[in-house]
Amino acid sequence: MLHKYPRDYRRINTKSNMYFSIAYQLLSANIDKLESLNLSDMLIIDDYSISLFKDYHIIIVFSTMAIESFVNDYLAVCFSDELYYDNFDKLNIMQKIEIMFSVIWEDTFDKSKSLYNFLHDLLKLRNTFVHSKSQKFDEKWLSKNSREIPIIDCTDGKSYEEAEVISSLNEIMGWIQNSYNAIRAFFLLCKAVDEHDENRHAVGLQLSCMASEDYFYINQMSEDANKKMKELESRINKLKKTLEIK
Repeated sequence: MLHKYPRDYRRINTKSNMYFSIAYQLLSANIDKLESLNLSDMLIIDDYSISLFKDYHIIIVFSTMAIESFVNDYLAVCFSDELYYDNFDKLNIMQKIEIMFSVIWEDTFDKSKSLYNFLHDLLKLRNTFVHSKSQKFDEKWLSKNSREIPIIDCTDGKSYEEAEVISSLNEIMGWIQNSYNAIRAFFLLCKAVDEHDENRHAVGLQLSCMASEDYFYINQMSEDANKKMKELESRINKLKKTLEIK
């Protein structure tokens, strides 16, 4: 390792943990609420959908902010503030992570691995939110973008109301899944850091909001964060199964 993160290093104005905490707590709260709803009532589903859609944007954007903030802090420490901010700060986030792997860790940022794929999808989704552009309405848009419009399937003897509920729940679970993937992107990045740098303790420190108790030992915080990630995935999969959503 050419540049090593110092043991017991302290910085001021670090915000990655706070950004992640906002995203994680919003996702967790929305899953809690979804598990308690009467999912046969379309009015209830509509109200939940409107609230979730707002939180969905926040989760995606703040998860990305957590990643960018954490990577900036890590590289600034390893290179020194002056060297990093003068030479590397303007690079995009994937380029910065590439530097972490290739220069700091002398490893390969494997594009076939989950970390790269989760980050790629998250950044693409974030860009559609942050750089959203309105357009003049054109009826031709409806035909060109018909695949993006939820289709109400009334086959198999379903009433229109039942089919509408299923369509809405599919859309909701898509937002929940994307939100989880955003959280997981940051989690996988922190795991990669811990696998390469024994001094950083990224999972425990950056994901401390996932710990159910105030642990003294960093290893306990890391273990609890790992458990909470598995619990989130399990709860989402259970909801999909309950709602018969693929």
